[in-house]
Amino acid sequence: MKEESERANRLVKQGDIEPLPDKEGLFITYRRAREMDKTIETKFFEAFKWGGVVDNCIEWMRRTYNLPPMKPTNNSQQNNQPQREEEKAAKEKWELFYKETLPKKILEETESFDDSVIMYNDSPLMNEIEANLSECKTDEQRERYLFSLLKPFGDIPTGCGIARIYTPTAEINRLKEDIKELEKDKTYWETMPKNEQLRDISGKPSGTPKEQIEACNNMINRRKEQIDWVLHVNHQFCNLTGRFEDDAKWMQTGTVESCLSAFVRIKTMLANRLDALLLTYGIDLMKLQKESGLYLKDHRLITDVDCYIGSIELAKKYIDALPKEPQPKNNTEITEKDITLPSELDTEKARKYFAKAINVGYMKKEDINYKWMYGGEKGQARLGYFCNKIYSSPRPINKLEEFFGVKKLSASITNADNEAKRADVKKWRNEMNNNIFND
Repeated sequence: MKEESERANRLVKQGDIEPLPDKEGLFITYRRAREMDKTIETKFFEAFKWGGVVDNCIEWMRRTYNLPPMKPTNNSQQNNQPQREEEKAAKEKWELFYKETLPKKILEETESFDDSVIMYNDSPLMNEIEANLSECKTDEQRERYLFSLLKPFGDIPTGCGIARIYTPTAEINRLKEDIKELEKDKTYWETMPKNEQLRDISGKPSGTPKEQIEACNNMINRRKEQIDWVLHVNHQFCNLTGRFEDDAKWMQTGTVESCLSAFVRIKTMLANRLDALLLTYGIDLMKLQKESGLYLKDHRLITDVDCYIGSIELAKKYIDALPKEPQPKNNTEITEKDITLPSELDTEKARKYFAKAINVGYMKKEDINYKWMYGGEKGQARLGYFCNKIYSSPRPINKLEEFFGVKKLSASITNADNEAKRADVKKWRNEMNNNIFND
């Protein structure tokens, strides 16, 4: 009886069954919880699952532009032997598949995809999600349901991998954690005589501390190279599906790039609408993403959600009301080697001053991006001054705006060239110079 009671309590907590007291309230029976209506949701997310049209777009892009998930190695040997007829025929078959068959399939499935469920003010998809959210009886059931909405954007075999490409926060964090552990291992081996013979549990020789240090260095370098590769892939996909330039493929109807670009816009729309909906329920999408490692967006701009909530003021109220995670005290100073930047922003000078800005509290790290803190709501002028001092013209304005999650940064950077007239501007510029730039 005890085991049955514990199982029932667990299922009630998960929201799988509902307790039904009798009229006197003395005995409890159970019934299965009402099934959620996922008609629209199921059809919508099919496009993003493994084998769906978005997965096919990504596979085609990776192959066409040589952007595999893992950085290609330089030691792959070319096979110079002549191909047999069957090998040549198989190769030609695959080339035809990627050149004609798959693009045609992608275009047909993109054209048949119903984006009207998410793109307009009255969204049947969001209405269904909210109804299902209201059906959740416990926090655990609500969390499980929300994770199921993020799951199609994860890696195969459950999702299409679009989150890993466009918001590679979780992958980069995992690689950085690997590097930290390897650095610890390396420090341990460095305390031992370099040429001391090590032995395994059976007494057999197993190398020396020097060899272990070399192995740690190799693994650390490989993970750093993979971080650079992940950021490179992210940058290439963003450019190929959204950069405005003459003859951009994503702007041409009927291309795979245009199809993927359309689904990226849909993903972004879903991310912002879901974020706005959850804010009204006191739920933090950013926290859910961090816990699950499945990211639809890497930062929240109030202007991304206010139109769905009603006003900037109300959106700010909901954001400010979210539970705050306790920040652990960290007396460790950030150094240049702790700073990871996209290739467009990555310079020795930038890493140096990013680290100094974080250490004095002007900036804080948020996953793979950074948030400017100094000046609060009026901080964009200070951020512009910071970027002006670090980057020379022509500056990577678009990447800086994307990286810090701000808009119209160009004007603030340009104004930083002008001599300060107001006393308050002179004051904070002098403070920044003394705290960051005056070495």
